[in-house]
Amino acid sequence: MSSFVDVALPAAVRKQFTYHVPKELMNSVQAGQRVWIPFRNYYAIGVIVRVHDQTPSFKTKPIRKILDEEPILSNELLALTQWISRFYYSSWGETIQAALPSGLNFVSRKYLRISDSVDRNKLNKDEKEVISDLQETETTLKEA
Repeated sequence: MSSFVDVALPAAVRKQFTYHVPKELMNSVQAGQRVWIPFRNYYAIGVIVRVHDQTPSFKTKPIRKILDEEPILSNELLALTQWISRFYYSSWGETIQAALPSGLNFVSRKYLRISDSVDRNKLNKDEKEVISDLQETETTLKEA
């Protein structure tokens, strides 16, 4: 069982980041899967480019979630994107991002939703209108 993964992120960084795999996910990780990972002070989506047992000399963070049951990139496509990133001197994560269909990308969106604990009787007319609009459509944080 492999306990570490190297993850490529869609950023202008020419290196991969090593994470450890929690016990409950060890049987599920494969190269080519997207994962939800802690990165600096936020969470990001990356692609596993290598699964291994080499313990790094630094403390690693755990991957939080595997987003794909099966790899979305084959080993051949991973090798091709790695070659392209080296040839064109771009980051591997950006090259993978460009190779993915538009629906399968690294971008995550935060949606607004109304808490069930909101007492609508205490809201004024404008607040009720905003609540109603948010309930009727899926509004992202960026759109708001």
